[in-house]
Amino acid sequence: MLYVCRPHSSYLDGFAVARWLTRRQVVRGAVFAVDPDFALHPVWSRMLCLYGRLVGGHTMVAIDSRKPFAIRKLMRALKEGRAVVIFPQGTGLAKGERRPDQGGFAWLLRKSEAEHVEVHIRHHRCWWPLVRMAHYRSGDVDLNASVSRALG
Repeated sequence: MLYVCRPHSSYLDGFAVARWLTRRQVVRGAVFAVDPDFALHPVWSRMLCLYGRLVGGHTMVAIDSRKPFAIRKLMRALKEGRAVVIFPQGTGLAKGERRPDQGGFAWLLRKSEAEHVEVHIRHHRCWWPLVRMAHYRSGDVDLNASVSRALG
């Protein structure tokens, strides 16, 4: 199962989604695609690994658009039946809610033919992001239409 999370506009988004996956969806051991600046940082990396382990046994993969090898790791995880969490808009937190998706996301969704869930992150009225979802099958829906419905 591929969890597609939008909009990515806070550093707390990954933490909120990890907690939501474990508590609301009863998903453990998910693989999170994480910006390499955090995933490879000596302090942030340890903190993210510890939080992921404590919350639900989640792990992370440093994903960089210039190095496509991480996408292959996500593909392998999907084929093994593991849950994968991706923020397709990338890491530009200050650029707004309707940013375009990065190219690797569409490739991963198309090639894996994985069932996916559109996850909407709300940042209103609360310092901790709120998460809600709408469920779609990858081969049965236009991605742009699903994004519009998830954000609407």
